[in-house]
Amino acid sequence: MNDNIIQTEKLSFSIGSKLILNDIDFTIRKGSITGFLGPNGSGKTTLLKLLSGIIKDKSFSIKSDTELKQGFIFQMVEQNLIPWKNCINNILIPFESLNRNKIDFEDVAHELLNELGLEELCYRFPNEISGGQKQLISIIRWLVYPTDILFIDEGWSMLDIVQKERIHSLIKRINKENKTTILLVSHSIEDIAMICDTCFLLSNSPGEIIDKLELKDGFVANNELIWTKAKKIFPTITKGS
Repeated sequence: MNDNIIQTEKLSFSIGSKLILNDIDFTIRKGSITGFLGPNGSGKTTLLKLLSGIIKDKSFSIKSDTELKQGFIFQMVEQNLIPWKNCINNILIPFESLNRNKIDFEDVAHELLNELGLEELCYRFPNEISGGQKQLISIIRWLVYPTDILFIDEGWSMLDIVQKERIHSLIKRINKENKTTILLVSHSIEDIAMICDTCFLLSNSPGEIIDKLELKDGFVANNELIWTKAKKIFPTITKGS
């Protein structure tokens, strides 16, 4: 597949008689960070779940490398963490099914917890921490585990400004060091401008790709480009809205 890790051809998806996604064609480069931006109901989360195999459907073609190690960070924090495991054991869940010693990765987990100022949460359970802290724990899990591709569905929507900036830096570092391909859905233009290489704009329902933006010139230029193009899908958008 050359440098492409995923390629879709004529991807359409319906639930009952309702068309959710229509005729989606794109390729995702290995090692890239790709964002999907669109209004509510445009099928962004459904698209991620189809690409990851969480939703299985054979009515379209997805070409991808085999044996990919994948991770998925859900928007709903309850889907990310197991309530009867403490934070450090939730982080280490991916290693339970591997023939590898979890201890090999505990040091990395503790380093990331320290980096985010969360070391004190190690032995707390999910019902003892905030929604934003749950999102951080679920993000750390997939930054410790060396995935080939990571899907993020509004993975830091509950974070404050400082923690969001730290996560941006961590995501970019892990992408660079591990060559992890990242696909993310975000309602934040600034998030996409900060970390993505490419952005696909999705239309109102049914979701169709109406533009592909290559983001290369740094945050300020990328931010301006996305704001300008986003008027195609959000006609009344204004900065600060």
